Formats: sequence, C-alpha cells, structure tokens
Amino acid sequence: MKKLLLILLSIAVVFCFSACNDESTDMPDYGDPAEYAGVYYSGSVDGRALFLYVDGRYEWYNVPVGGSPEQAGAGLFKTRGGRILFGSSDDEYDFIINNQLSLSEGKISEGSIDFNKVSDELDKALLDEFTEIDVPLESYLGEWENDTVYGLKLTLTQDEYTLDSEDRILSGTFRPGKDFLLIGKDDNKVTRSEDGTLKIEGYDGVFYRAGSGKTPPSPYAVYIGDWHNTTANSSLMLHEGGTYGFDLDGSVSVGTFVIEGEGIKFSDYTAKLVDGKLIVSGIDGVFVKE
Repeated sequence: MKKLLLILLSIAVVFCFSACNDESTDMPDYGDPAEYAGVYYSGSVDGRALFLYVDGRYEWYNVPVGGSPEQAGAGLFKTRGGRILFGSSDDEYDFIINNQLSLSEGKISEGSIDFNKVSDELDKALLDEFTEIDVPLESYLGEWENDTVYGLKLTLTQDEYTLDSEDRILSGTFRPGKDFLLIGKDDNKVTRSEDGTLKIEGYDGVFYRAGSGKTPPSPYAVYIGDWHNTTANSSLMLHEGGTYGFDLDGSVSVGTFVIEGEGIKFSDYTAKLVDGKLIVSGIDGVFVKE
C-alpha cells in the first residue's frame, strides 16, 4: 500500500512539474501584424511617418515639411492588449521589446501625438508628399505691417522671423507646415489668405506688405509735435512712436510716453489736451504747439 502511494505521489510531482514548465514557456498572445499594416502619419507639425508591413516589420521616417524624408529606425513589431510593441529578435529568436505605444483602430498614439492611418498601401511616394509645402515659403517672405495695431511689423527671411511691436521685439527661427508657419515659443500659427495677407494667431488684424498704406494712424498723432510753455520756460517734444524730450527750465530728460486715460503719461507727469493746448500736471501755464 505504501509503495502504491509513493508511485502515485511521484506521478503527481512529475505532472505538476510538466504543467508548470509548460505554463512558463507559453508564448504571448500576439495579434496578426497584417491587421495593422499601412502608413501612419503624425501631421506636419510633428513630422514623422510609420510604415507597418504585413510580415511584422516596421520603419520610422522623419518627414519635415520643406525638408527631405530620412529613415529614423526599423525593426519588428507585434500587437497585444491595445499596445503596439517595437523591438527585434535575439539569437534565439526571442522578441526583445524596446518601445511600445498605445494602439486603437486606425490610430497609434505617443502621448498627445496621434499617428493616424493615411493609407493601406505601403507606398514610399507618400514620404515626398508629407514633406511638400502646399503654400510656397516664398509667399511668406518679406516685410509686413499690421492694419490694426500701430507699429506692429513682421519680417520673414529664409530662416528667421522678427515680430516688432512698440514695446518689444521677438525673433527666432520658424517651422514651416503644409499651409502655415509656426513662430515664437508658443508656436503661433501664421497663415496666408487668398488676398495675399497674413494672419498671426493671437494677434489682432492682418498683415499687408510693407508700404501698402494699410497701417493705422499713430495713437499719438494728436500729441506729436513741439510744445512750448512760456510761463514755465519749458519745452516738450513728442515724437511719433512714443518718445519724448522734455526741457524744464534747463533740466532735460528723455524717454517714452504712453496713452493713459484721457491723456498721456511721461516720466512723473501726466498731460491732457484742452482746447488744443497741452496741460501738464504740476507745471504752471499751458503748452502750445509751435
């Protein structure tokens, strides 16, 4: 009886070992790569394309708008549980994963960037299409003036932009898109309309070619000129663009002035127009334009 129990126990141990060993060597339940084969594109701002082949191969490409396609990676891919796994095979033909992204029908996502499926046909000619510019870069280049904001100017060269306003100058490189440019740290979009004007996202008005005569009048127009106060032996020179020179009985100061309330402010003074004459706070008499 004891001998029979030992035999049965041995059989059970062998069976358990075999079952456990089989479980540890079970292959993962991967999907069919042919189901996801095609070309995926992240759009002109990100500028990348992914080719997935029916045999489980993949190829990454950088496709910058206005540039040339360039292969950035290749290997094998598998799909499992809403993920696409990128990797390679080792000497024992085991799949080694080196990256994985989320996967859904017609789309692969890397964080906030979506690679949308654009074709079932694995046609390399698409790479050149991704880099083409729909609106030629030359149509953006040159000097532009805003028709609404006084003094706001945009200059675009082959490689850089300058956005010049009354209170600051922004400059740097830009990124071309299919039918737009991206400028600034916030990637403000510059678009071109059918009438040839430009619009900058986040800015009022539109931009015309410099010299078109569409610029708005200076907000300082009524103040511009040389003013003299005989009572206080004082002169005030106000220039277009917002700069001033002030001579108060031989004491001279220069700087910028701004519109404030119903008048202007310069240095520690405020001034307003009354019946065509300029009254400056704290100074006797009135200023008359020469």
